[in-house]
Amino acid sequence: MIVEAMHLVSRSSAGLRLLIHSLCSSQAAIHPSMSADDLLQVGELMTSCADEPMDIAEATPVLLSTRQRIAAV
Repeated sequence: MIVEAMHLVSRSSAGLRLLIHSLCSSQAAIHPSMSADDLLQVGELMTSCADEPMDIAEATPVLLSTRQRIAAV
């Protein structure tokens, strides 16, 4: 559900930030493989690359590869 919601608001930085804030401050259950901090970092990746749009499906492997120190994704 989070992936679909993020896709729907991904064209709006403000909408994306609001969705992420709402999820992180609510009592929504987030799968353990993605913590609230991970979700914030994915959102930052998605909004920081405005010249080349990135969605959650693209930002998540970037985050995970950075964490694992993998140079190429």
